[in-house]
Amino acid sequence: MARKTQGRPQIQRHLAWSGVTDIRGSAQTEPARCGIRWALDKHQDHSQRQRLYRCSSTRYEALSKPRDPADFIADLKKRHVAALERLNKGLKKNTTGGVKITKKKGEAWISVPPVGRQVEPENLEALKEEIARRWGVIDLLDLIKNVNHATTFTAEFTSVASRQITDPDVLRRRLLLCTFGLGTNMGIKRVADGTAAVAGMEADTEVALRRTRRLFINRDSLRAAIRTVVNKTLEVRETDLWGPGTACASDSRKFGSWSVNFMTEWHQRYGGAGIMVYWHVERKNVCIYSQVRSTTDSEVASMIEGLLRHLTSAEIDRQYTDTHGASVAGFAFSHLLDFKLLPRLKNIGSARPFGPVLDPSEPVRQEFELDMSKQLDLGPEPGFDLEQPGPTPPRTGK
Repeated sequence: MARKTQGRPQIQRHLAWSGVTDIRGSAQTEPARCGIRWALDKHQDHSQRQRLYRCSSTRYEALSKPRDPADFIADLKKRHVAALERLNKGLKKNTTGGVKITKKKGEAWISVPPVGRQVEPENLEALKEEIARRWGVIDLLDLIKNVNHATTFTAEFTSVASRQITDPDVLRRRLLLCTFGLGTNMGIKRVADGTAAVAGMEADTEVALRRTRRLFINRDSLRAAIRTVVNKTLEVRETDLWGPGTACASDSRKFGSWSVNFMTEWHQRYGGAGIMVYWHVERKNVCIYSQVRSTTDSEVASMIEGLLRHLTSAEIDRQYTDTHGASVAGFAFSHLLDFKLLPRLKNIGSARPFGPVLDPSEPVRQEFELDMSKQLDLGPEPGFDLEQPGPTPPRTGK
């Protein structure tokens, strides 16, 4: 919070929205960064206030949501009731795929049957044998080289120095070796020792590889290179055989690390020291986004961040996650951002759906199979007006 100095107005910055032009993170449009809502005190003029609301109108248009909160809530209630009625009819007609309402300790319990193992296609084993016969075992370094030949992802690595004098072919080779050492966790030193041991190969010293790593490889360049590979993969994919890339699954994984590493944290649930990496994997095993997160961070926030910032050409409309990646707030933001959140809930048995209050005088619905005695009031708070700016928050401090 900026203090009032020399008669200038005090400025309070609030993160009002995620200002993205394409909410699903498409690469065709340039995403805007997080918008900062400037709430000025009484010195703010009318033009600044009008400019703020014109900017918010574009956000509503991008989200395809109405400006009137009453229309938004009415549509949400209608869809909520329709979904509960479909669930209730499916339970009565036994068309829910084995989902039933049973009793456990005298209380209603949602029973979900386990998914059986799918039958392996007849030609899958023959296809694997034919691929092994034609190409055999492909070395990973050769695979990275061929991927770069088809996508030129090494062009995304730019130097942070003021000039570049290394030959492009030599730089390309060193970048491939560095990415191979980092991706396999082999390390720069062992990669340099391996190149020196190969007869007839121009050896790159450890000093040269570490300098390339320091000047060219960073988080932004790595994400840009991954985005290039993902987009090329989706571009050449036969949608008739593999389907469109519209579904995504996300989960975190703990990697062990030395305690001297500054990013190492102790994980209470998994036990041991390490770091947590959260992955977003497209349905056909293409990683579109990854991030390192703290062991105490919310997986719901990491899930939403990956969907908004992957910036690939994958149009994700369904997101699969586990119990830790879903919450009430997660479902709310998923509905607002227009994608379906489909978690694998561990506590699905004890879950209870809430029925919305359509009218204050309407009685509680009793025809549902589950306990619908609790209702969820989705109405706005009394006196809430979205179109009018609220009062300036009180100043704190001296």
